Amino acid sequence: MDIDKAKLMRIAVVTSITLVLMLAGQWIYTKYTIEKSLVNILSQKSWIEKADVKSDRGKVIVFVKFKDIDNFMEAYDDVYDTVNYNLKGKPFSILITNRPDSVIKDVYENYIQFIVHEAVQTGNYTAMRIKLDEIESEKKVKITTFINQRNVYIKIKHENYYFYYIVQRSN
Repeated sequence: MDIDKAKLMRIAVVTSITLVLMLAGQWIYTKYTIEKSLVNILSQKSWIEKADVKSDRGKVIVFVKFKDIDNFMEAYDDVYDTVNYNLKGKPFSILITNRPDSVIKDVYENYIQFIVHEAVQTGNYTAMRIKLDEIESEKKVKITTFINQRNVYIKIKHENYYFYYIVQRSN
């Protein structure tokens, strides 16, 4: 049996080109259809100031900047559900872009993070709230917390600056 090397080479080239075109099409579909539509959907939410989506090593990273909102837990859960529904099972993470000032940074880094993480470990959320109330009156910031089965949601506000943070509860 005589194998025509030129014919075999053409088949290999056509197969390679087809594969490259299919992969490029998949990338374009993901980038411009799924990710851009997700950004548009999130940007229409009343509590979102800015949203962006990036892909990194097969995982989608959603960047969200919230407006000054009252119920952070409700807003975050809505964003989470929207992203989960639109990505249809793809792995993702949501990163919150914050706008803290120096007072908020100081209060969070030197006080609040320790209190909240201690409460998550011990389960004593009443003591956490008491300590946060003391910090509120001492440092002149507004600290709002929400708790559900999965997370502890924290909002710290000082003047026109705010900071949102989520701590996952251990199960």
